[in-house]
Amino acid sequence: MKKKLYTQFTYLIFCSVLVASCTNDEYNTPDLQNTIDVEMPFESIKMDENGQLKMKFAESLANALLANKDLRRLVKEEALKQFDKDYDVMYQLVKNKSLMPTDYNGISNGKVAKSTLITSSQATTFRQALLPFFKNEAELIEIEQKLPLLSIFVPELPLGYFSAETWDVNDENQVPDVAFRLNTTNDVPVIGKDGKNYVIEAALTPGFPIIVIKENERMRVKQNKYSVSKNSKQAYVGFSDFEYLDDNFDPNASVNNPPIVNNSGIDQILIDSYNVWEGYGPGGWQRDNIYYGLTPTKQSGAINGGKYREHITSFKLSGNDPTVAFNGIANIEDPQQVTDYRLGDSSGWTDGNFEFLIYCYYGAKASNLGASDTKGFSAKPSDLFELKYEAYSRFNWPFKKTYIRTTIITSKTINFLNNNYGTLLQFQTWDLNRFANEWKFSFEEVDDPLEITDQQVISQKFNTNLNLDTTLGEIVKVGLKFGVSFEESKSNTYTIKKTTKSNNLFDVVIPFYDNVVNKDPNIGQIVPRIYYTGKVEFAIRPIQVQW
Repeated sequence: MKKKLYTQFTYLIFCSVLVASCTNDEYNTPDLQNTIDVEMPFESIKMDENGQLKMKFAESLANALLANKDLRRLVKEEALKQFDKDYDVMYQLVKNKSLMPTDYNGISNGKVAKSTLITSSQATTFRQALLPFFKNEAELIEIEQKLPLLSIFVPELPLGYFSAETWDVNDENQVPDVAFRLNTTNDVPVIGKDGKNYVIEAALTPGFPIIVIKENERMRVKQNKYSVSKNSKQAYVGFSDFEYLDDNFDPNASVNNPPIVNNSGIDQILIDSYNVWEGYGPGGWQRDNIYYGLTPTKQSGAINGGKYREHITSFKLSGNDPTVAFNGIANIEDPQQVTDYRLGDSSGWTDGNFEFLIYCYYGAKASNLGASDTKGFSAKPSDLFELKYEAYSRFNWPFKKTYIRTTIITSKTINFLNNNYGTLLQFQTWDLNRFANEWKFSFEEVDDPLEITDQQVISQKFNTNLNLDTTLGEIVKVGLKFGVSFEESKSNTYTIKKTTKSNNLFDVVIPFYDNVVNKDPNIGQIVPRIYYTGKVEFAIRPIQVQW
């Protein structure tokens, strides 16, 4: 018997040495040679009420995912639908979806009774799968009422470590940990499937299966829209209670088709509007030609209906230092206001895409209440920046985990004319009889879709050389530029819904008389004019929308 025990003991030592040897070989590979062994204590994270509610939900979801394989299947399938063009699963929209009761797999983290895990595995809806892990139903109802936009995000991690696409829900080794985002820090607290809670520092991205509890930034609750009373069990129960911030976040919206332009990206009408004034002494306005058909020999004309509309066609975060450009949308300059979770001091994996809103103030000639539009679009970090990823390991086997550090190399320009991007930032036809001859554009990066009503008064200028032609029965612009008259100034009052926690990317005023395109003297080609707010650079131009 002693000999047998000795043999087994020797075998175990041999296996341990062999495993340690293999582990060291893996650890010394170039992308894993840096080890970070100091972990931030979970207890050191300060949370407000919002964070406490998310933590309760994350704890319950982590246990339910461990117990219920069909719940993992549902989360994956819903994430792949990308109902808001990201891998978000909005809890209010899926909580009553059906599950197939499954046999409990026997796996436990030692912190929850097996009988509770069995109850969850037999659930027939998402909500039922969560309930066993709350003290009572009132706890879940409180979360549902106070966090109506609560979402589960399945991140697409760099270097192929994990995504909704690659998640094998049948593999018990891919049961994800559950992270949750806070308003009080960029560091990310995590509920581990093994029952161990930990913190991922803001600068790091995990390299293992993990999902995120957050609030959706592309949806909002419709004002005064409650399916049932807040005092009842479920305050929000269907898609009709919510709406997209912009149609560009709705994959089913019919406007998500870029305008038709030629392969060079510059419509012939823009080239013609440049050439028509070439050599003409007094010069002329390109938009006079585009919208009113004016030329040096034709100096009056009616607007060509809605044939052309203004479009923002490119977007880039400004600055020679891309890290500074990022800081402008991540609140890193103000550590007291932490509302973003992505790159630089924040790795970005907990939210996926950035959301931007553009406010256009047109002015209104016939009223003191200014006309305006709000447009939104999303952008992946990789759309905005060229990124470099480096993998690191923390601790040694069997506790070793891989993390990724992200470095910003340079900023990139988004071309909205690219059919693959699928975003339409279309504004009004520039009708000088309706609108001011200068439009103001304001930009912001959205961190919280909660809205407030903002009122502001803007003084804008209007052309006065538009008269009714009784023969044509149309309003006609008389004379090039301002004609023989002068422009007039008028104050317009705007009432705009703006988000409460967003990064202001400043604004710029664009006059009707600015050139749409110019000839680059270095290359001799016609190129679009670029505008700068100080944090954003973009191009805007008229594009034909009807024939």
